[in-house]
Amino acid sequence: METLRLYYDDPRTTDFEAILVACEKVGEGWEVELDRSAFYPEGGGQPADRGWIDGVPVRDVTVRDGSVRHLVASRLAAAPGARVQGRVDWERRYDYMQQHTGQHLISAAFLGRLGLETVSVHLGESHTAVELDTPELSEGDLAAVEERANAVIGENRPVSSLFVAREKIARYRLRKAPPDLPFVRLVEIADFDLCACGGTHVAGTGEIGLVHACGMELIRGNVRVQWKIGRRAYRDYREASSLAAALARELGGRPAELLERVRDLLGALKDSRALSVRLERRVVELTAAALPVERVPAASGSPFQFVGRILAGESDAFVRALSQELASEPRRVVCLVSDAGDRLRLSVVLGPDCGLDAAALVAPLLPLVDGRGGGRDGRWQGSGARREGAGAFIEGMRNALHSFPGR
Repeated sequence: METLRLYYDDPRTTDFEAILVACEKVGEGWEVELDRSAFYPEGGGQPADRGWIDGVPVRDVTVRDGSVRHLVASRLAAAPGARVQGRVDWERRYDYMQQHTGQHLISAAFLGRLGLETVSVHLGESHTAVELDTPELSEGDLAAVEERANAVIGENRPVSSLFVAREKIARYRLRKAPPDLPFVRLVEIADFDLCACGGTHVAGTGEIGLVHACGMELIRGNVRVQWKIGRRAYRDYREASSLAAALARELGGRPAELLERVRDLLGALKDSRALSVRLERRVVELTAAALPVERVPAASGSPFQFVGRILAGESDAFVRALSQELASEPRRVVCLVSDAGDRLRLSVVLGPDCGLDAAALVAPLLPLVDGRGGGRDGRWQGSGARREGAGAFIEGMRNALHSFPGR
């Protein structure tokens, strides 16, 4: 049966009584059908209401064949034919009344000020998005639309609705083409906007409070603008003001000086990073020069140069840089193990003319440290879980070099 929709008569209706028509199991919930309902079902970009029926939470609301269906968390105690009590979550309802009316206002301002049509609308949990039929939008034009919309809010123009038979719809100048229905519901912002819409709206533009553009992106060749509307806009301004004040206190200035202070800090940070890179490079060079180099005889021919060392908690980047610095000499084999506290970082790098395969050299030694890793082109990196095996890993590397031929 078709449900009498109370929100059309008064979107401020939150408490109502209805006859339970049906309560049927659907998936993990129960679908409730009533003879009348104040719950708004999802549609027109506006999410569905939430609330309670006889105290049972309403998870979602949809409409099918004119019947409003309420998805509830559990079966109602009442039987079909009994009276039940419905209650709409007013905070959520009013938020979306502000969002939807604010979106009408914004879309009309874009059309009137810039001639831009609204392609799609999304009323989200955190912001409302309006997609426009343009590949670009200047900050100046966006500011002009925002200013125009807020001016209409200040005028507190009436917002009204009416149902019009399809054959009479041509009498009205609508912002966009209406749906092909026998009766079309029109929502009007006095002397500013008129369009077909089935959503819930405030009674006057003053109730919207404020609209504020908070982001812009390109999607499908169109510009999509994100908006904070109503209470959301006020909360956004409060949070931004509090953040600016806190940053000003931390940086020792006024909010108006924040940009200058941040630029100074970024410049100082850039200089510090450059100095840090130079210092780290110098530390790598000095550390490499201080580490002893052993001569390890090969099976025949010239010996290998071997550097094996356990380091204390050095970063992966430092170990890589040090390994590379040490392995710049011919016939040099570098085996560094950094003890990170919870694991070992392993690095094996071969210098020029070693004639060895780093992975083949390391593979037999991995059980000593319960290690794993990989590499190629004379480099191997990995980690080990057995910290107590660090020394044995290095000694095993040194001993393995004896069996490889020199040149």
